[in-house]
Amino acid sequence: MRISNRMMDSLEGLESALERRKIVLLLTSRLDYPQLLMEVSSVLSRRFERVCYTNFIKPYNTLIRDFGEYNLSSANAIDAGRFFFVDGVEKTAELQYKVTFLGYVFHPLLAMKNFFSAVTANHVYLNTLTDVTAINQRILSTIWERRSQALLVDSIQSLSQYMGAADISRMLHGMTARMRAFRCAGVFPVLLNDNGKDLVKAVHPLFDETIVVK
Repeated sequence: MRISNRMMDSLEGLESALERRKIVLLLTSRLDYPQLLMEVSSVLSRRFERVCYTNFIKPYNTLIRDFGEYNLSSANAIDAGRFFFVDGVEKTAELQYKVTFLGYVFHPLLAMKNFFSAVTANHVYLNTLTDVTAINQRILSTIWERRSQALLVDSIQSLSQYMGAADISRMLHGMTARMRAFRCAGVFPVLLNDNGKDLVKAVHPLFDETIVVK
């Protein structure tokens, strides 16, 4: 792994790494972290035609809305049509609402959303945020089936509330190895607060480059 010691105001270093299909740990202490994610998404949509966006914080439809709001004020617009979303938020939340009928358990909100998912075909859901193997399989199968050229994950840091650093490291070990086999670039942003610093110590050897953006 090559660690970049440059403190960059822009994402030029990231663009160079992505051009070489590197898997990047992107570290930042920026208070406007959501804005940084939009800038990274813009870079990815300009560089690649097929991007897999895995999010453990916001549902995919909120991200699409965020893209639209960003495009209103930026010259470097995000092409939402180039993204396929792995949603780690909505399905796990919707599974909490269920109806029992004739001994069978139904999730009516989820059934309705899955119907529209088949129509729009721009996202899939994660069934769990605690099973390392299941998360890996869903993300990697999506990359393979969609022939994704890049992966953006927001964020491994948020998984710390569901699993320990050792489990996250184990998940990333398998994920990054397969991504290299697929020739899939990657961006894994981490906010450098106390929680983020501890996580970085555990996972940074798994990445091709570590880039710090101020």
